[in-house]
Amino acid sequence: MIFLIVGVGAVGIHTAKSIEERLKDTVERDVKPSYILGEMERKVGFIRATTFSHLLAKSELQMRSYESDIDGWESEIDNFLDSLERSFTTQVKLKKLAEFRVAWMKYSRLRDQKLLPLSQVNRKDEALALASESGAVGIAERDAFNRLEELNITIVDAANFRLALASQTSASSESILVSTTLVAILLGLLFGLYQSSQIASAVNAVSKTAQLVATGDFEQSVTVRTGDEIESMANSFNTMTAKMKKMVLAERETARQLRDEIDERKLIEAVLKVKNEELQAFTYTVSHDLKSPLWGIDGYAEELHKQHSNELDERARFCLDQIMVASKNLENLIEDILQYSRLSEEKLSLADVKPQEIISAILDGRSRIIDERGIKFSVDISFSTIYTWQRGLTQVLANLIDNAIKYSRCTKYPYILITGRELPDAYQFSVADNGIGFDMRYHDRLFELFHRLVRQEEFEGTGAGLAIAKKVLDRQGGRIWAESQPGAGAHFFIELPKL
Repeated sequence: MIFLIVGVGAVGIHTAKSIEERLKDTVERDVKPSYILGEMERKVGFIRATTFSHLLAKSELQMRSYESDIDGWESEIDNFLDSLERSFTTQVKLKKLAEFRVAWMKYSRLRDQKLLPLSQVNRKDEALALASESGAVGIAERDAFNRLEELNITIVDAANFRLALASQTSASSESILVSTTLVAILLGLLFGLYQSSQIASAVNAVSKTAQLVATGDFEQSVTVRTGDEIESMANSFNTMTAKMKKMVLAERETARQLRDEIDERKLIEAVLKVKNEELQAFTYTVSHDLKSPLWGIDGYAEELHKQHSNELDERARFCLDQIMVASKNLENLIEDILQYSRLSEEKLSLADVKPQEIISAILDGRSRIIDERGIKFSVDISFSTIYTWQRGLTQVLANLIDNAIKYSRCTKYPYILITGRELPDAYQFSVADNGIGFDMRYHDRLFELFHRLVRQEEFEGTGAGLAIAKKVLDRQGGRIWAESQPGAGAHFFIELPKL
């Protein structure tokens, strides 16, 4: 009888130990990775919030602080990913982890190479456009979060499976224990039944609580008073659950703050949209109202010039000529205003474009002045086609070529070089001349509307050409800049992203 008691007790203890080992394995393989994943999700949330704060920052010091925070959290995420990769043993988890790592690296690269540089140079509108739901950074960010959610689901499913298996094992072992104990009861071995039932109950309590926690219910805790390793494991499990609850609450608060910031940004965007529409309507109205009297002035001046020019003295003819020139300049100015305002509404019609043909057409249209001034042109385009907005590219190149022709007027041997080369993620064009050049201190002001570095008496123009070119490129996610020095010509560059 003593041997039967010992045998029943041994069966119960062996079964309980087996279940305990299975639960420990589940905690190590699934619950612990879930905790790490939760920490990683919190860091990802911090990075999202800090990135938007960077876009709203007013000073360079704030931006640097945000960038330092982002770098620190990025490093922590890398450590989390390495830890998860070491703990995963199944191909499914490793695949989901690799997919998230690739998506996160893509988002980080776009954020660091595209979004933050735009924010640093105060190109907030372009940065917000890239970060929007339809922007490249917003799309990459959403893809990374989807991959992270898929990884989380995979881990939770694995945990549920293991916990269910542990529960089944517990139920099965409980049945075995009951059967064995019944035999023992018949033989008078009550002690073995009591001991085994106590252990099975404790293990089952831990298993059920772990299942609830795996579904996201962090309010659960388990109470076990066995005085052994199971009680120690239950206490550790309760500690881990409390930490996960604290982490989830912190993440919810971060998400709430992020939603508030997004709502504020949407409100600002809505106000800006209304103001923009009002400004465009005002521009159209004023431009139309100016054109009518302008046509009258120009018409009367033309009539005086044709019919009565011989009757006027030299001073009067000079004044009449100035009226006609000023009228033409004002007409050009109105057209530039309308053109600049229409760019915000015009639909981008994308197609495969041959830049060599565009440049040839521009030069053909200016062949007379090119021949008269003896301007030498050199065109070197290293690619045949580009997928872009044809009218926008034509307008930008025409403005740059016209400026090169205009500002090389006083050069004895004018020479203009037009190049195009393909970069890994963009197409770059450049127009260089050997004209008067400019001081780089005034570089940024070149692209402001109606800003000129020379007097209109010296070189004609409205000062809107480069502003229009910049707006065309901004709409396509491109950029424009220049390099020059006084008397040494100017070199203008434009870049268009590959679409």
